[in-house]
Amino acid sequence: MAEPGQSRLNSDLNYKALVPLQRGKSKEIFLTATKTIAINVPNHPCNEDNNHSVARCVDDYINSELLGCTLPWLANQSSSGPKRICNSIQDLTNYLDSMIYLNTQEVYDIGCYTLNCETVQWEMVKTVESYMKAEQSNMTALRLMFQNSQPVTVLKHSIVYGFSNFVADFGGYLGLLLGASLLSIYDSSVAMITKIS
Repeated sequence: MAEPGQSRLNSDLNYKALVPLQRGKSKEIFLTATKTIAINVPNHPCNEDNNHSVARCVDDYINSELLGCTLPWLANQSSSGPKRICNSIQDLTNYLDSMIYLNTQEVYDIGCYTLNCETVQWEMVKTVESYMKAEQSNMTALRLMFQNSQPVTVLKHSIVYGFSNFVADFGGYLGLLLGASLLSIYDSSVAMITKIS
């Protein structure tokens, strides 16, 4: 499960964790959270303000760059897009065409697929299944249980080997090799002097 505003395409769907629902049964699913705090680095950028929404970014791109109008159901959400509301059949046809032929590389280039640095992923801990009462035999119930007592696992990314580590190691190896070569020059010169004399 992904956080609100995150694309469902960014989530890894675990097909083994899908819960089938049956008529006349109730299921309780107990969930636990894993919070990941990533580092914003050039080869894996992320949004440090943590308010980025992939869906909202794609909608803003379509509204401003492709349509030139704001879709009626997004009029209250977008503050940066065009002020004209798409209300004609042609506008909606253009919207459907733009969704079908969306250039994902352009959307990627403007940063829509960049994730937030801080994300929360929910995982299923256990499921409890029970039968409904006889008068509810034609119903199905699903309860998601978020346990307050369950600790949240926090995964924090950190730089293990940075530039300063590289400079220190490089200098150490360079000093070792230069030191070894100076010692061998000294040993070679002593050996030549003892041979000559």
